[in-house]
Amino acid sequence: MPYRIRLVEKSCFLPALEAPLGISDYNWSINQDGAAKGYAGLSLSPRDLAKFGLLYLNEGTWDDKQIIPESWIGESTEKHILRGDIPGFYYGYQWWVHESGLYAAVGYGGQLLMVDPEFDLVIVFTNYYSQTDWFQTETPWRLLETHIIPAIIE
Repeated sequence: MPYRIRLVEKSCFLPALEAPLGISDYNWSINQDGAAKGYAGLSLSPRDLAKFGLLYLNEGTWDDKQIIPESWIGESTEKHILRGDIPGFYYGYQWWVHESGLYAAVGYGGQLLMVDPEFDLVIVFTNYYSQTDWFQTETPWRLLETHIIPAIIE
């Protein structure tokens, strides 16, 4: 049987997150065995993506309930692998971790969730561009460095 991507049923999102965060409109591709691909294929609205970032920013707590263990938040956003091809970045567990402590989930075509604990900040960018268009790929980072962080500091 050839490999085919299908969309997961709505009830198969991470049940521990779906109800508490109020996430109900999403798609997640699944593999031929019917399991959601944990590394890719999740489509969320920008607002729901921001909720996920806020959950991480608050160390796994949502509405005063511990949804994800605080120890996992710390471990998954640690600098595990140095990325030589991306200056200043390491790789955690599905997070790109900057040496400053900011971490980001990077999705297809420019979808980006940034969490910056230093500034108590969650930022979501939605784009669509070619992965080879380096100017566009760098735009969110330039906006963060030249406009967003300076506006917070002032």
